[in-house]
Amino acid sequence: MRRLRRLPVWIGKGVLIVLLAEIVLQLTGRLYYATHRHFLQPPSETAATADFVILFVGESTTAGDGAEDLRTGPFPAQLEVLLERRFPGMDFACVNLGLKGTTTPYLLNKLKTDLDAYRPDLVVIQAGNNLPAPHFMLVPVVRLGKWTWEDVVFFLQRSRIYRFCRLVGEILWRGGSERLYKAVNDNEDIPRRMRSLLVHHSVADIRNMVRTARRQGVKPVLCNYFESRSNPFLARLAAELDVPLCDNQLVFGRLLKRGEARNYLSADGWHPNTAGYRLIAENLLRTLIEKGLLPRTPPRSGAA
Repeated sequence: MRRLRRLPVWIGKGVLIVLLAEIVLQLTGRLYYATHRHFLQPPSETAATADFVILFVGESTTAGDGAEDLRTGPFPAQLEVLLERRFPGMDFACVNLGLKGTTTPYLLNKLKTDLDAYRPDLVVIQAGNNLPAPHFMLVPVVRLGKWTWEDVVFFLQRSRIYRFCRLVGEILWRGGSERLYKAVNDNEDIPRRMRSLLVHHSVADIRNMVRTARRQGVKPVLCNYFESRSNPFLARLAAELDVPLCDNQLVFGRLLKRGEARNYLSADGWHPNTAGYRLIAENLLRTLIEKGLLPRTPPRSGAA
């Protein structure tokens, strides 16, 4: 009987421990973003002396996840090399602000600050694969009325403590980078109604990113992925807003037909490897040339 009386106390302690762990993990995530923003972003001086500046904002694919060398492997770094070979005597700066795991609300929130800091000629936006965290959608979901059990399970699954435990479980019991990626990239199990709301939110954010760039006098370019559920709405946005689209899905489709796709993917089976990022850089260069977005005049710095 004494043990039964103490059961609510133990349950309460367990709930408190879980809540504290969730708070710690949430704060750790905020610290990760703050550290990247204030200490790991490329200094604005890297763009100050360049003749032509391209700013890249996006998620893990923009950051170069899967490349063998994160300094030279991501497609912005490879594009910079291609540009300087094509335009000898000009100094290009391809500033990569890609951040693994980020979502469109964060990118939109800091875009104006980044545009002011780097003053780019172009901004390449590759976003939408990572859907926003559920707390961005709490108000619209509540306004819809009744919650389903599926919605409740979804919110629990999106908690940091659940995802952390799932990640540890994948590492300990299943192993393998491909399975590990699927553990953290769990957009597949989102309920249909919730997915619709999150996609709507992402689309609105990217639309506002394009408008913010234009208000700042910067030409925007959208860039899709080899494979992603976001590719269709990125194509629709490009047509709606009359924005150039670098269509990487088209390039990847050709590789699939030839049975060569695996040669251009990293171990997780989704992110490109260095060779895959080279294809994206080459495709983006073609897009920029076709759309007349690259300089046709001598460099502003007067370099010979």
